[in-house]
Amino acid sequence: MNRTEHQDLLKQGEELNKLIRQKMLTIGPLDADYNLAGKYWRNDTQNRQFWSRVVLRCLCADIEARLYVFRRIALEAANLTKISFTKQERETLNEMREIVENGKVRTKPKWLPTGDSIKESFRLFAKALDASYNPDCNGKGFRALCDTFAVRHRLMHPKDVFAVEVRDKDVQTAEEGIHWLNQQCENLFSQCHAEIGARIAHQLEILQKKKG
Repeated sequence: MNRTEHQDLLKQGEELNKLIRQKMLTIGPLDADYNLAGKYWRNDTQNRQFWSRVVLRCLCADIEARLYVFRRIALEAANLTKISFTKQERETLNEMREIVENGKVRTKPKWLPTGDSIKESFRLFAKALDASYNPDCNGKGFRALCDTFAVRHRLMHPKDVFAVEVRDKDVQTAEEGIHWLNQQCENLFSQCHAEIGARIAHQLEILQKKKG
């Protein structure tokens, strides 16, 4: 590696950081919605059910948006890092798949179950940055997040009047789930930053040895 190649690697790192910062800005308003809904849920006890449903909807919208942003970052970052995705991985990132019907190729939506969407969005985000990360999905936090989406599904597809009830326990489960997700996001960014930094440092060391 020569100095120009090293400078290109540093520039790539800067561009990746800029891409991530800009994309993640879109999550800010949704975070604010969820936090405000949680505040009213805690204080407005007379309208507890209303705010319980708002909290659940805001939280799930926030999470879905966050996973979508991760997938968009992965697609754009791969153009910078020259990382290749498999056909199946690209289908997951674009949430579209190709099928052949009557001899013709057409596209159809490809939506993963919540748990798989979380796992793949994190994994492919890291892969696009030439790093590796798999969220810890063995604990209570991951299950809490999946349970929260099950409650949201019940709200969106109610079978009877009792289906739209949200208990305090459901909101507490949602809070446990988002706490887990926030921790995993922090771990993801830390891991990717560390691997990118180590790679740049290693290439700089090689460059310096060649100069010596």
